[in-house]
Amino acid sequence: MVIQKGKPVGIIRVEMDETLKTRLMNEAKFLRALYLYNLVRAFGDIPLPLGTSVEETVTSTSQASTLATSMARVRSVRGDCP
Repeated sequence: MVIQKGKPVGIIRVEMDETLKTRLMNEAKFLRALYLYNLVRAFGDIPLPLGTSVEETVTSTSQASTLATSMARVRSVRGDCP
């Protein structure tokens, strides 16, 4: 699955059980937030890839902004993951 601008792309067109599809999308969002958290802890300010073009993601984003974005994603899927 690919996530662009915070929304999953690709799995939406797959025919499968909606409950499973939702769970997989939420797990992917959680893992992405976890990876961003680990990158911030290891390297400090990092590019936060929210857009679809390189120009949108080449500047580094502050640790606080990256962590806030990651935590917002975790909170949004908190009740929907196993």
